[in-house]
Amino acid sequence: MDKHLVLAEGLAHLMDTKFSFLGIRFGLDPLLDLIPGIGDVIGLCVSLYIVWIATKFELPQDKMVHIIGNIVLDFLIGLIPVIGGIGDIFFRANLWNIQIIKAHLKNSTIEGEIIT
Repeated sequence: MDKHLVLAEGLAHLMDTKFSFLGIRFGLDPLLDLIPGIGDVIGLCVSLYIVWIATKFELPQDKMVHIIGNIVLDFLIGLIPVIGGIGDIFFRANLWNIQIIKAHLKNSTIEGEIIT
């Protein structure tokens, strides 16, 4: 597996589900929201790294739109004071985007094996 994808998967886990409290999994994303402005920008940078990886693997346009839509929605949710932090606990855009990339790579490999 590509080293960038492995790193991005680790970052997605860190941002979305690394910790658990009272049975609720969450990552750094809602904690970063406690830092006005800067926290959202840090989260956005991690998300854009995942977009870069998706472009590297040449995902089709519909999947890229889905990934970017997840990021925009996550960013907008994060901008809402208090509610944004809670929303970030449950809206796991980074992990979902990694799943989109991995599913595409898996399907591309399977199709490649059928053709050859």
